[in-house]
Amino acid sequence: MGIDIAAAKKEKERKIAQEKKKQARDKKIQAGIEGFKKGYRGTSHICTMCGRPGRPKRFISGNILLEIFLWCLFLLPGLIYSIWRHMSTFYGCPDCGTPTMVRSDSPVGKKLMAES
Repeated sequence: MGIDIAAAKKEKERKIAQEKKKQARDKKIQAGIEGFKKGYRGTSHICTMCGRPGRPKRFISGNILLEIFLWCLFLLPGLIYSIWRHMSTFYGCPDCGTPTMVRSDSPVGKKLMAES
């Protein structure tokens, strides 16, 4: 009888913990939906060079075909080239390609948004 009470208590605690996790997850989802409705998704950054609002794009230096060729020939040159390519990755403006995008909620971003 004592075991059944302890097991029932543990089961009840587990259900309460699951419900709290579900509520927290639902709250995060709702916050994401509200942010999307307000337009935060597409205008998180603005380019200081061309003034384009939007999300930055990831740019990787070098050439993937050269990387594959070097890997096929020798291990060491391919490894060195791969490390260099991925170390020189940056996020920049999708239009002009410069790494000069700033957050639109920063002081510079707010000033640029007001000008455009």
